Amino acid sequence: MKSILRRLFDGEISPSEYAAPRTGLYRKLLTDEKNAKDILREMLTRESNRWIIEHMLGKGIRVDPQDYGSLKACVERGFTKLGTRLLDLGVDFDGFRQQVEGQDLLTGTETFRSLAEHWDDMHPPEVEQEQPQEQSM
Repeated sequence: MKSILRRLFDGEISPSEYAAPRTGLYRKLLTDEKNAKDILREMLTRESNRWIIEHMLGKGIRVDPQDYGSLKACVERGFTKLGTRLLDLGVDFDGFRQQVEGQDLLTGTETFRSLAEHWDDMHPPEVEQEQPQEQSM
């Protein structure tokens, strides 16, 4: 008998089974911090049940700030929306950018540019504020 996780990866779980209160599948996946990174990466790599990934990210699954594998899978497959959500949930794009530096097949994509723009919008450069000068009397 296949495990729930294997059935999920293989696309054998229906939306109703995933969301059914009696199984609590999505709640288990959302709170399993230890395996969340592996679950996301595996599902993005296989592109199985993309709707589950979108749901998990929409519900705020805990993500590892250094989950570059999931972000890379988003860039490779052109999943800009999912990649943006990963950034919103805390994945560090600067670290990812450093890791894939020089890999033009990734950094040259529209998805990568869109994610970089989103990241830059989230983290605007700090502008030095001029200090008011004290006036002497």
